[in-house]
Amino acid sequence: WGGRSTRRHRADIRSHLGFRKPTVNDAERLKHYLVEKVAPLETSRAAISEAAFSWHRKQQIEPPTAARLDRTVASALREHESGFFGRISQSLSNECKAALDGLLDVRDEKVAPLTMLKADPARPSLEVVRHEVEKLAIVDDLGLPPLPVAMRPKTLDHYRQRAATEPPSKLKELTNASRYAFASRYALLAMYCWVRRREIVDGLVELLLRIVHGISSRAERKVIKELVRDIRKVRGKTTLLISRP
Repeated sequence: WGGRSTRRHRADIRSHLGFRKPTVNDAERLKHYLVEKVAPLETSRAAISEAAFSWHRKQQIEPPTAARLDRTVASALREHESGFFGRISQSLSNECKAALDGLLDVRDEKVAPLTMLKADPARPSLEVVRHEVEKLAIVDDLGLPPLPVAMRPKTLDHYRQRAATEPPSKLKELTNASRYAFASRYALLAMYCWVRRREIVDGLVELLLRIVHGISSRAERKVIKELVRDIRKVRGKTTLLISRP
């Protein structure tokens, strides 16, 4: 593939099909396209890479090597996230950021509040409902503003999952040593809490419905049991039930 004959054949193929070799300027154009048009809609590296290949076909440019294209995609994704995380971080007050930092601190319970928020509710009970209400209060006390940018549910869920899979200690390492890392720390925590609050509210509704259903079922069984007990007390009940006038 590196011989002169191969290079000549590839040049003939490009000329016949109307394609040309990529340049440094093409890489910058591709990166700008990915940052502005693709990254806001796609979070998968594979999907962004496929969009990059499609861009080369439409522009009639021979795609670069896989390694070079991967570096361009990674750079575009990082540039998009840097600006995106920065906008979210700037929308948060200093008090809100301090409260988000508090989610990562280990307290008397020997577990960080963020770990408590990640836990799913157990079987329906009054104690579980009380615990879920406490989790909802933790999120509400953060003082989060409304989501500052319009986001697709798929994108928001992607960053929610990304924050959920990171342990608090890992998120705590994202300090102001890097402006991108510092912004991503608050942005990921904020997006996680925005989504988690909705999940907690939905879970509380489901818990209450299940508890009410359980109370109703127990009450129904109790009434039936009492009716059966009353029937058993009636002497000659079989004759009374089957006799005809």
